[in-house]
Amino acid sequence: MKYLYMFIILFSTACSTLNKDVELYNIFEKYKQSSSENKGYSKYFSTTITEKINSKNKSQLLFSKYMSKELSHFERSSENIGCLTINGLSTKNEAVAFYLEYKNETGKWLISDIDVSFLESVKNHHSKALCPKEIRIE
Repeated sequence: MKYLYMFIILFSTACSTLNKDVELYNIFEKYKQSSSENKGYSKYFSTTITEKINSKNKSQLLFSKYMSKELSHFERSSENIGCLTINGLSTKNEAVAFYLEYKNETGKWLISDIDVSFLESVKNHHSKALCPKEIRIE
């Protein structure tokens, strides 16, 4: 019985960790689908971003179109902040990476910062989740 109880705790912890690990990427996938249809994609962004972009520059929110093939992704999150790194190839078959910061605003995870980096090689892809501020040189 003691081992059964330990197994149940271990299993439930593993499941909750798995669900947490894929949450941001699943939200990104929904955004990507909306952006490919050119409708409803702005609901995936926090006001931090949407207030800076006027209607003429709204196409900047369609950054996912720069990547034609995804190679890997990594994410991490705390209670209110999450980081998602997506590595892939651009439409010109060059190495590209998206670094996204998500904020949990009123129960919804919204993109609050974005960095699209065109890299020299796929060897320059990171193998961990990084937020945009972690890769920027200021």
